[in-house]
Amino acid sequence: MTRCPNMIASHVNNHFQTFGQSTQELESTPCYNSISDIPYPFTDTYRRIPTVSANTYDSVLVPITKNELLQTISTLLNHKAAGIFGITYEDIKHLHNNFLDFIVNFFNHILISGYLLNGWNNTYIYPIPKPTDWGNDIKNTQPIILLESFHKLFIKIITVCLHIILSDADILQPNNGSRLSGESTY
Repeated sequence: MTRCPNMIASHVNNHFQTFGQSTQELESTPCYNSISDIPYPFTDTYRRIPTVSANTYDSVLVPITKNELLQTISTLLNHKAAGIFGITYEDIKHLHNNFLDFIVNFFNHILISGYLLNGWNNTYIYPIPKPTDWGNDIKNTQPIILLESFHKLFIKIITVCLHIILSDADILQPNNGSRLSGESTY
């Protein structure tokens, strides 16, 4: 792990040159399961803040309700790129009631078990050409990342819970609160 801009640029360039050719790089990527697994320079950054109660984040693990799911689905934007499996937000908005019950149970199983689907660890980066002729030059593209639509839906529900916690518990430093409702960096 490094903070050297030149080394980071080199690794990013190499990554995109070899992306999709082998799973060897993915398999060799370290997995951090606890604070003790994180490399030394970053352990203090990710250590729990002593002034924040240990149970502050417990509400994130409260079972997701069907109303929460429906509320989140209602906020999904139309005409967005489909997920990896071709499922659009419009498709999700027209799901049968029984399937919505299945999704609630599925999401709650993830909360209880702590395990995501293996496929949800995959993302696809697509270079979208900029408005000008891209001339087969990667620098003239703008990458978008495609995730599975149900993965994004699950993350959106969790993000709303975290948003409430971070707003109510006053955890973020003042200059980090601009993404919370009613907050700015001014």
